[in-house]
Amino acid sequence: MSIFSKGKSQEKEARKWEKEVKKGKGGWDPFFSLIRWYHLQGQGDKLESLVKKAPNQGLSRALEAFTLYLQGERDAPLKLIENLEGRDKREEAWLALLEGLLGDPSHLQRCLQLYPNHPWAKEVKIALGQALLERGEGEDALGYLVSLESERDPQVYLLIGQIYHQMGNDLAARNYLEQAMIKGQGGVKTKGAELIVRLARQKEEWDKVASALKILLEGAKAEDKAKIQRELAEVFIKGGKIKEAIKVLDGFPPGECQDLWILLAITLEERKEWQRAIEAWGKVEGPRASLGKGRALLSLGKTKEAIVLLEESKDKEGLYLLACALWEEGGKEEALETLRSLGEEGCRALPHAALLRAQAALELQEAEEAALWALEAFQSLPQEERRRAKAMLRKIKAALRGTPEAKKWLPVLEEAVKESPLFHRLKEGLLKSRQGMTKKLEEVLGIRGEITREDLERVEEVLISADVGVATTAKLIKALERKMVRGEVKGREGLMAALKEEILLILRRAQGKLEMGPSPWVIMTVGVNGTGKTTTIAKLARRFAQDGKKVVLAAGDTFRAAAIEQLEVWAQRVGVPVVKQLPGSHPSGVVYDALQAAKARGIDVVIVDTAGRLHTKVNLMEELKKMVRVAAKELPGAPQEILLVLDATTGQNALSQARLFSQEVPVTGLVLTKLDGTARGGIIIAVAGELSIPIKLIGVGEGMDDLQDFDAEAFVEALFEAY
Repeated sequence: MSIFSKGKSQEKEARKWEKEVKKGKGGWDPFFSLIRWYHLQGQGDKLESLVKKAPNQGLSRALEAFTLYLQGERDAPLKLIENLEGRDKREEAWLALLEGLLGDPSHLQRCLQLYPNHPWAKEVKIALGQALLERGEGEDALGYLVSLESERDPQVYLLIGQIYHQMGNDLAARNYLEQAMIKGQGGVKTKGAELIVRLARQKEEWDKVASALKILLEGAKAEDKAKIQRELAEVFIKGGKIKEAIKVLDGFPPGECQDLWILLAITLEERKEWQRAIEAWGKVEGPRASLGKGRALLSLGKTKEAIVLLEESKDKEGLYLLACALWEEGGKEEALETLRSLGEEGCRALPHAALLRAQAALELQEAEEAALWALEAFQSLPQEERRRAKAMLRKIKAALRGTPEAKKWLPVLEEAVKESPLFHRLKEGLLKSRQGMTKKLEEVLGIRGEITREDLERVEEVLISADVGVATTAKLIKALERKMVRGEVKGREGLMAALKEEILLILRRAQGKLEMGPSPWVIMTVGVNGTGKTTTIAKLARRFAQDGKKVVLAAGDTFRAAAIEQLEVWAQRVGVPVVKQLPGSHPSGVVYDALQAAKARGIDVVIVDTAGRLHTKVNLMEELKKMVRVAAKELPGAPQEILLVLDATTGQNALSQARLFSQEVPVTGLVLTKLDGTARGGIIIAVAGELSIPIKLIGVGEGMDDLQDFDAEAFVEALFEAY
């Protein structure tokens, strides 16, 4: 407890108190302070002498009780102060402090009430905070400790952090605990680091976990260091600090930390660092290492080496990998026989094996076997990986037509590849973009074997012409070049599949979701004229209304009478009310009225229309900022969503608008409209690749159901249907 910690200021105070005692002044304050000081200095002879100098029996008993407490006694001190009363509030405060230290924290509170300027007030508050924290009364403890924040005491930071953690406010807890860890010493620093490790782990903030573990490692006992180092290696791996992880793991004797080497190898595989993955698997013993090396060798295109490594494998995954290697080497019959040796149970357990078995069977004109295992793969693979199985099913359908087996299999295959209405609308909406990008890519590549640098240049031209943008196109071409160097791209189909995969990675990172929170939830739409803000608002209103939400529209475009009338027409069609003012009125006033109405009527969603404005019009942008401020003042946190509506047909202009609007107002998401009206739908890839604003909605038609949540997987599937 910090009441008994040493400090330079205490030494100075001790000299002052010695003078006070010598003069017979200062009451009980100097005696207790000196007792504490002599105890910390280990000067037992001075303790006894000081107790004897006490001017009265009450103080003598109190000092004797305090001395015994410092020596670890509990019962004897309580007996000494039993029925002891002080002659004034200060003496009563010292007795209350003793009673608080000996058991009941409420006496510490009484000490401060009796003597607010107690010389140990800070230490008493800390002790009280610690005691209340241990009793689970964090909120009460916080009241005492917050008053000490200005003193920047690491122990105060630690206690406040622990209290916030106990109360479930982990964000505040981490802020205080980090201060305790950085500025504290000894146990305070260690305890802060221990809690930071726990809290930062929950949030997967691996850099913070690593920093805290390094602090724990500095002061750890020899028997604990290995455990902390293991944890540090794990955190480095999870945080992507591969070099640091290897450095820690290399410090362990060979054969140790097998689980961490496996984690490292798998992480390297996920990062597609195949050569380093092979090296990591080299630190692992047993069959699992062979499987890992086999996977990496296959990915590097070293199929012959993979076959040598895997040909004796009895493991299901090993047999599947062997079949993959044989297939790549052109041994189709051997690959199919290897997959058949897995048996039905093995192929069902490994959906990718089932898919390869279907492909091999189809190539060898075993159409029924191909249909069986393609269906199995389609049903078992994760949603995002079903596209390959679906493409396979289409090929099998074509192969079965006109055969005796067609009657049995075609209805089943038709049902499997049937598209959902939403996906069908998306595919139809992207028809022009598919023709403008995917079909053109097929034309410029033709039917070739090896892909050359000249082919990549043609791909680059098509992507730029489809409005993918120069910067994003450059990233895609570099990614394709890396895959070609690793031998992962073979022929036109391989290149198209690789491009599809890279575009999907970009779009996945940009995929957002339109959130809905506590009522009233305020959505503001912004953008230039003609992007489709009003129709977007109507479609959103219809969606929320169909979900049973009470919706109100705010006609914030007061500059044009036609805009208010247009919004009213849409509102009537959807069946929701509109809050409006006369044309020329202040738009911020409309926002204020709409929020007042929403709170009064129990409205769930407020959707605010705003005037179309060019991002270059300073006065209009300032007006937009004011609307945002008014919303936030009237309803803290509002507007929760600011959606920037972009017209996909404007190409790179849409990208410029997004950049400039987001500099002026806190845009939370993008809506790309009119994707059905352009052959240059690559703009969505450019937006995803160059901005950090999530894409939440896309418009693929004029119908009320053609405003869809942006689904990166479905979008790419619709764009690259055949790959």
